[in-house]
Amino acid sequence: MKKTKNKKAQYHAHYLAIIMIVFLLIEAALFSIAGQTDWQEGLNLLDMSSAVGNVQSDMQVVFQPMVDTISDLNLFYQSAATAMTQLLDVSESSYFEPLMVVVDGVNEFYQQAADQMALILDVSPAQPSVPMVAGVSISR
Repeated sequence: MKKTKNKKAQYHAHYLAIIMIVFLLIEAALFSIAGQTDWQEGLNLLDMSSAVGNVQSDMQVVFQPMVDTISDLNLFYQSAATAMTQLLDVSESSYFEPLMVVVDGVNEFYQQAADQMALILDVSPAQPSVPMVAGVSISR
């Protein structure tokens, strides 16, 4: 059994230079053969200035459903927030009055506790009074 080695083809730089020169000569010949009318025809073929307005209107048509959906979602959330505000308004109902007394009491307790904790953690030299949480004196 013979072992064969795969050798990578290595081309000398002058082969690549010859190929590049031939390519540039063909390109120069094509440019010199083309006349003024050929250049005008090519320019007219590649001219996209009339399509700019079409692209703008096409983009508007494409994205209009998404814009409408986002607008409708925004309207839905605004309507839902307004309805929930009216639904959860307990200011005119006496049914929730005992619950509101508890909520107000707990809220007031935590407000006093926060104020007193701020006084406890205050490291300034002048402290006006002894901090108290829920009526209990706390000293440092």
